[in-house]
Amino acid sequence: MMNVILGICLSLSIGTKGVSEEALVGTWKLIELSQDGKTTSVSDPIKVVFATEGKIGKFTGNTKGNLFSGLFNLKSKKQISIDGLMATKMKDSQLSVDFLKAFESVDTYKLESDVLMLSDAEKSKLLKLKKVIN
Repeated sequence: MMNVILGICLSLSIGTKGVSEEALVGTWKLIELSQDGKTTSVSDPIKVVFATEGKIGKFTGNTKGNLFSGLFNLKSKKQISIDGLMATKMKDSQLSVDFLKAFESVDTYKLESDVLMLSDAEKSKLLKLKKVIN
């Protein structure tokens, strides 16, 4: 069983037209990863914590075996960019490797109630996260 916690600190840029920063703040768990036509439901979720601070978007986190960090920018109500992803290169589970690859290619996002969907431009990779209510 994999208990992976990702702490992602995030700041939203000004000019995100219609995006509620407050809606993204909180803890989210990865419930599904889709890529190359294959969907994997995640029973031992990767958790992601979003917070807002300042104008520069930053993220940090860890998988079971690796640490990662970088920058992001909300470009519009639907577009997000992930830049400068850096990760350690320790041996890790295939789910963690797939997550990092998909996360690095994220280009769009969609928020529906308590579900956040992140995908690449071609929609061939999708990360689905559910907000955790404490």
